[in-house]
Amino acid sequence: MINKRILLFFMLSFMFLLNGCEDQKGKGFIGHWYEVTDAKYPVNINIQLEDGVFHIDENRVYPGSPVKGEYSRDKLEAKADSDNVLSGIGFTMRIENGELKYKDGTYKKMR
Repeated sequence: MINKRILLFFMLSFMFLLNGCEDQKGKGFIGHWYEVTDAKYPVNINIQLEDGVFHIDENRVYPGSPVKGEYSRDKLEAKADSDNVLSGIGFTMRIENGELKYKDGTYKKMR
């Protein structure tokens, strides 16, 4: 009886340990980022984490849009490959020296 309890304790401890390690990847991406490479129409990106999936709202002005200067919102999803890399379908983001690198832009996090 005591051996079963000890075994159960170790199994539960191991599961919590594995779960805790997985939750830590990519937390530095969470927040609101503003582009510093385009002064006229800077892109802003909001990143949230829900159930292990990063939800990315990208607000940008597309050239040739019907209304000049009108922002469009793209909704993307990604998973963390590491603490510094998010990958989604057809794109990646990375954090380098506290800055977000995405497509051809560099972004600073607003605190």
